Amino acid sequence: MPLGNSTQREHHGAVHSRQTKGHNSQTTGYDSPFTGYGSQERLTHPKCEEEQPGQQPKDPREEEKERKQKQREEVKEGKRKEKHDKRLEREMDRERAKEDKNARMRETHSMGYADQLGIDPISDLRLTKRAAGVSLRRRLPGFRCTVTGYFLQSEAATVAQGFDYTSTNFGLIDRPYESDVPGEETRTQWQRFEHEVQRLNDTAGEGVVYKVLYLGRHGQGVHNVAEARYGREEWDRHYASLPGDAHGPWTDAHLTPTGAQQALAARAFWRHQIASAGTPAPQTHLTSPLYRCLETADLTFANLFEDEEDPHLDRHLLPARRRPPYAYAPLVKELLREVLGVHTCDRRSAASALRRAFPHFRFEASMPEEDELWSATHRETDGEVDARMRRLLDDVFFLGGGGDDVDAATFVSLTSHSGAICSLLRVLGHREFRLVTGGVLPVLVRAERQ
Repeated sequence: MPLGNSTQREHHGAVHSRQTKGHNSQTTGYDSPFTGYGSQERLTHPKCEEEQPGQQPKDPREEEKERKQKQREEVKEGKRKEKHDKRLEREMDRERAKEDKNARMRETHSMGYADQLGIDPISDLRLTKRAAGVSLRRRLPGFRCTVTGYFLQSEAATVAQGFDYTSTNFGLIDRPYESDVPGEETRTQWQRFEHEVQRLNDTAGEGVVYKVLYLGRHGQGVHNVAEARYGREEWDRHYASLPGDAHGPWTDAHLTPTGAQQALAARAFWRHQIASAGTPAPQTHLTSPLYRCLETADLTFANLFEDEEDPHLDRHLLPARRRPPYAYAPLVKELLREVLGVHTCDRRSAASALRRAFPHFRFEASMPEEDELWSATHRETDGEVDARMRRLLDDVFFLGGGGDDVDAATFVSLTSHSGAICSLLRVLGHREFRLVTGGVLPVLVRAERQ
């Protein structure tokens, strides 16, 4: 149809221009400050589909292609899940097989372990089978328990974390005793406590013995530093079974310089306590055969009173039987070792090497040259460690395994390890009380032969 006047032609041109522009917006996208929004994104967006009711449906070939792609993804995901489930099942089977093997090894090891430690598996042990293995329960010749009311560390109200034995008189509670007599007001708390322990022994029934055990943990060892470096979880999972790392070895771990200083600090405190508080010095010493314990015992107690002119040492505070010369001949006890097995830091050095390094120590005649108690595949359970600690206490209190000096001693020093001391406290019915490296814990123990 022919166009009218110029005004009509301009109006028709504007309409045509707007229609053309609208058509272009469908094919090239809409004006946007963002890039990357082309025609495909505009046409397939749900809102755009609603705004464009007249747009053409998708090509059936494209829909079929998308459907097949979705099917392939579902098949792939199903195979991945099936593979994952099978891997988990294999791991669970391996764990079950490993646990069954460990249970059999524990049963075999427990019998050999009892035999090596001189425990009669028939008369002295009851093997109780559990789902996880076999634990040892010992029928004991004696009953031992912690006597509370004398040391802060034995009281439930005392906060164990951060407890400082050096600022609390070893934790001895300031209190009166039945053994106190008039005129003794000038005596120190420790001197009165020593008199109280003597009274307990003098008035005890037949077969009853009281002893004060000074439980000392070794100073910091190289293995303690390594454990802190890797974290407890990774240490137990992997590194503890290795002989060392790039920083050095930790088999039968030695003291670090910090650990040596901790032992020397304990020595200084012992001298101060004996001089100013009248604390009874240990009458005999027992120690684990692991190197860090031998070092700690030596640095702490060897020649404790060697400075004859020491102005801080009041020898009148010492009972006559413990005045210098100070008897120091530690007895090395295999039973006093840390939890046995797997961790190489707890594997003992050859007996001949230890005797050369510490010639003034007394080593048990039964100690073999090589470490026959340590196993690379089995670590002692709590029940097994407790059985060993009970046997140790039998030696100290009843069986004469510590020698005449141990039998006669009332104040006994034991230099050992964190795990072993925790076990001793469990066996003695003492509350849990963890020691820092170089820490000392006195415990009054009543033992009665059954």
